Amino acid sequence: MCVTVVTSFPQGSGLTSRGGVLQRGSFNRDNALYTVVLTGPNPFQFQLKGNPSIDHQGGTTVAHVVITADEAKKIKGLAFLHGAEATVEPMEGENEEQQATRRARLGLSPGKAMLDPMCAVCPWFDPYQKGSSCGRKSWAPESVETLLETSEPHQKAEVACSVYPPGGQADE
Repeated sequence: MCVTVVTSFPQGSGLTSRGGVLQRGSFNRDNALYTVVLTGPNPFQFQLKGNPSIDHQGGTTVAHVVITADEAKKIKGLAFLHGAEATVEPMEGENEEQQATRRARLGLSPGKAMLDPMCAVCPWFDPYQKGSSCGRKSWAPESVETLLETSEPHQKAEVACSVYPPGGQADE
């Protein structure tokens, strides 16, 4: 038997429950990605707004949700009410390489800015490259030449590029 959880929260907590769905008024900068591990024999389900429904059928259930630390505590309490045990831990943060890659892709690192919004979807865009983030400018000439002769996506990007005119080598 599956139980839909209907819970009430203290006034001013910003959380409500309608049909077992925890709802928050707006996205909060304190939200983080958490791993939820539920263990216990009693089935129950709940959902937090903006997250998938968590349907614990008994045994062990693992889910990932984007929540606040306060909401993580409430999930533990909810599990306890249903005879389950909950481990709710934030995911590890990015390592330095992942952070550098993310910043480069967003154009936040020095020398890695996307010069045009289309750079993000361009096959020449290379956030791992030192110096220029455009492979047209920073890759080995023989690689560029080969791609221009054999790769249709690279050929189309060459024609469509507003930063580096076709056949040219503009400075970044």
